[in-house]
Amino acid sequence: IDPNTWLMNKIPEFVLRDSPDAVVIVDIFGNLAEFQTDLPLLVDAAHSYSLKGLGKRGKCEVISFSFTKLITGMQGGCLLTDDYNVYTKAWELIHLSAKMLEIEAYYILKQIDTYEEQVIIRNKLINMYRQQIKIPFVEQRIPVENNFSVYAIMFEDKKIRDKVAQKFSDNGVEVKIYYQPLVDNLPNTTNVFDRILSLPLYSKLVENDIEYICNLINSI
Repeated sequence: IDPNTWLMNKIPEFVLRDSPDAVVIVDIFGNLAEFQTDLPLLVDAAHSYSLKGLGKRGKCEVISFSFTKLITGMQGGCLLTDDYNVYTKAWELIHLSAKMLEIEAYYILKQIDTYEEQVIIRNKLINMYRQQIKIPFVEQRIPVENNFSVYAIMFEDKKIRDKVAQKFSDNGVEVKIYYQPLVDNLPNTTNVFDRILSLPLYSKLVENDIEYICNLINSI
């Protein structure tokens, strides 16, 4: 991955040697990925609801409506494609259980009505973190735009990250460290994973919560 954007930037040689049938890229934390390859491209756009350019990359893109996303139906998602074969195959499978009920779809539609308001709230919360965290940290670089589905930061080293994570755990703050590398010998991926920590971010979070969390971080 790119050590600044945390997005996949090339296919490892050991993967190409196995002649893959396709490539899957991921929009990490709602940071839109761009990737050039001659192989068929599939896009995991789980975090990327509302970002410009969706539906124009690869054979298909999939958005998630799981319970951790900005727009949620507890489960389910949607597929975006302009590939006719993918489109017709998806319609053939639509009768199967896809984990989204009609009531969940209705819930999603109601959330869309207030989506812009929720994004404004999230940005305000993130700015509070930026202002109150006093120890050194690095944010994800965003080449195009980001909906901040997740707000993750990187500390100077793994030792500090682990201390913050333990402090969170000891004081009732949820600890989330995304994502465990699937293979070895990827130095950028390992470096980011060793230093990253996702901070609590949801619309009901209040200023006192942010202050409490930042005080825990600053106490390291």
